[in-house]
Order: sequence, then C-alpha cells, then structure tokens
Amino acid sequence: IATSTNHWAEHPQVGFDYLKSYGDYVDYPGIGFYPGIYPEDRRSLLGACFNTDHRIAERQAPMWCLEFQTGTFGAYAPKPGVLRMYAYLSLIYRSQVVCAWTWRSMLGGEEQYFFGLLDHDGTTSVKYEEFKKISEEFKILSHSGFPRESQPEVALAYSYESMVSSGNNPDFYKQNYIDQNLAVYNWFFERNIDLNIVDTRNIRGDYRLLVIAGQNLMDNDSAENIRAFVRDGGTIVMTGYSSIVNENNTVFSEPLPGRLSDLFGIEIRGFERREHHVPSVNEGGLAKSAGVASNGSINFHFQDCVEEFDTSYLELIKAKGAEILGSVDYQDQQVPVVTVNSYGAGSAVYIGLPAGSPVTGKVFDWLCEKHVFSSGLVTPKGICARNIGKEHILFVNTTGEAKTFEYQICGSSLLTGAECYDEIYLEPYGSDFFHIEKKG
Repeated sequence: IATSTNHWAEHPQVGFDYLKSYGDYVDYPGIGFYPGIYPEDRRSLLGACFNTDHRIAERQAPMWCLEFQTGTFGAYAPKPGVLRMYAYLSLIYRSQVVCAWTWRSMLGGEEQYFFGLLDHDGTTSVKYEEFKKISEEFKILSHSGFPRESQPEVALAYSYESMVSSGNNPDFYKQNYIDQNLAVYNWFFERNIDLNIVDTRNIRGDYRLLVIAGQNLMDNDSAENIRAFVRDGGTIVMTGYSSIVNENNTVFSEPLPGRLSDLFGIEIRGFERREHHVPSVNEGGLAKSAGVASNGSINFHFQDCVEEFDTSYLELIKAKGAEILGSVDYQDQQVPVVTVNSYGAGSAVYIGLPAGSPVTGKVFDWLCEKHVFSSGLVTPKGICARNIGKEHILFVNTTGEAKTFEYQICGSSLLTGAECYDEIYLEPYGSDFFHIEKKG
C-alpha cells in the first residue's frame, strides 16, 4: 500500500527531523502547499517551494499536494489567477496531485473561516471556477511529461538539529538558519535550476555541487560523508556559522570549522561583529543599550572586481593550504573571505560570511561559469520555467505584472493553440505550456 502524509515537519515549535526517517514511511511525499494569498510576499512563495523540495528530499517520487491553498484564515480569496499560477508552479516543483483545501467552507471548528471552493451555503465561488479551469487544463497536459522528473546536479544541505540548536542561541547565531538557506535557495530559484534538499548524514544521490549554509551542527557521519563527497570529485560550498558544534551541541575544541578544517585548508581565528552587539544577558549586572554603532560597509575583492556591501558578521580566516579567491578590506589590510582547497578529486570552497551576503551569489556565478553545475533556462525575473521532457517547456509568471520577453523557440501552446517563434507573452500570474517543434 502506497503511503503519503500531510504532516508539518517544518513547524518551528512542533516540527521534527523529517530527513532522518522519511525513507521508512513515505512512498509519495505529501504537503500542504500554502504560499499565502499574496504572491508578492516572495519569502512565503519561496518557502512553499523550499518545503516541497524538502519533502521530496531524495525520494525522487512526485509530490502530492494533499492540501492546496484556496483561502486562508479570515481571507476569502487571492487575486484572480493566483491559484492557477500556484498550481502550475507546483508542477514545476514536481507535483502530481493538487487537492484544494478545502472543498466546502466548513460550518464549524477552528477552520470555519478558512474559505474553500464552495461558500458556507454550498454556492460555488470564483475559486471554484478557477479550479475548474485548472482541472480542464491539467487534463489536456496529462500525457505531456507530468509528473515532472528531475535529476538535480545541486544539493542543498538541511539540518533540523542545526535549526533548533542555532535558534536557541540567538546571541551568537544572529542570522536565522532558515533565512540563510532560503537565500541560497532563492539564487537557484531565480535561475530556474533544480536542487535536492539533503541530509548530510545520508547523502543518497549523485551531485556535482553540495551547499552547506550556516549548518552549525556537524556530527561525525556528516563530516565523513562530506569528506567522501569532495574526495570523489564533488565541489562543496560552505558558509559562515557552519561546523561549530558537534552532535551534542558542544563546541569543538579543535580549530574551526570543526572536523573539516583540513578539508577546507583553513582555520577560523575569530570573528567580528560589524554592528554594536549587546547580549541578551547583561553580564556584570549592568544594563547595556544597543546604540547605533556600526562599522558600515565593506569592500569585497573578487576576480579583479571590487564590490561594496554591508555585513554584520565576518569570520577571520587563516589559510592553511587553501587558495584565497576573495578578500575584504579589514583594519587597513585585505583578509581572506573566500577560499578554495583541492581535496582528492574535488574542491572545497569556504565563505566566511552568512549565506545571505552578496558574496555567496558571486561564488555561485563563478562556479557556474566553471561548469561545476549546469545553468538553467534564462528568463526575466519572476518567470519560472522548466523543460518538461524533451519536447515541452512550461513558463509561469509568478508576478502580478504582464511579461513579454524574447525566447527563441518554435512551437505552439497546448493551452491556447497560439504559435510561438521568438517572443512570449504571459499575463499577470499567467502560465503557458509549449510543444517545442524546433529550438532556436
């Protein structure tokens, strides 16, 4: 019997370590797909896709959206077209099943104001008509390569234990763990590049790039798997705040990044807060105030270019065999901030900044140019796109603005019948699905 479940593993208070055990009980990943009723809230939209990839993990089975946004607590409906856009976005993110939550608005209980496709009196709503259109279109596309399959070259590590342990120490871990991972995820999201979210204790797939963003907890199994991944030819990028404590949430007595300093060919010799720091516990019994003191912006040197940006946290890296790729101006000198070390057949890149800094994106750009991983389909900002098999391509406009852009394909829309040669038009929150006759 195939099993799916709509749990809430990501819940910050009552979640659980899904990646540790999902292989024992999940045949088809299940989720409540809830980006919210305002797709302009990009963090929520991004988070819904991140959660989908997290649930799929490395199962490589299609996602079942056992609950799918209709209304929300106290709000009747999103703008017209948003639900259809969400449905097509879920197809890009490997969905097979889209079940509206809920069918008829409930007459009682805690979700009686979570509005469904039918009103409380059983009358159909505008959302019903939108889901009817989704159903009709999905039927047309049912034999066109769905559910979408993907074999990502990129893996993003996720650690539930790191989320908990770093979240319980906000005086030190000032950059939220989830926000750091979403910042990395967003870079790939905007470039239409697939990735899998993996557990470093048990990496199952074959990847070319592994990204570890602010994973403070580094157990021995993870360290050995990471070491083997690089030794066998993979490339790893790890950012600041990573590998600071062991599996018991105890700080390493060895040089940081603990258990991996030789892999990266560096030692972290301290850090700087580039803004006024006041701990939550006022040591000495003296009340202290945050003030407004800040060291301001910092210059980043990378590949003969200099870029100025702000950061509140900077790790002081000492190269111990690693090559220095990038540096920052610090106390009248340039100090390493990006390093790369050869290890076995692979490479280990370290960034001494939180994952949300612009430096992370610069490093990904550099790795993509070096063909460490493949680039995605190039589209305007806000347009998600994927090839569906060898003969089809799906475009989804996640914004409330109409988009017209050049795209060199020769084909026709399976939804409208319109032909496409070198330009694509998508209405606000619009989607289109093309059969490709010839690529330009």
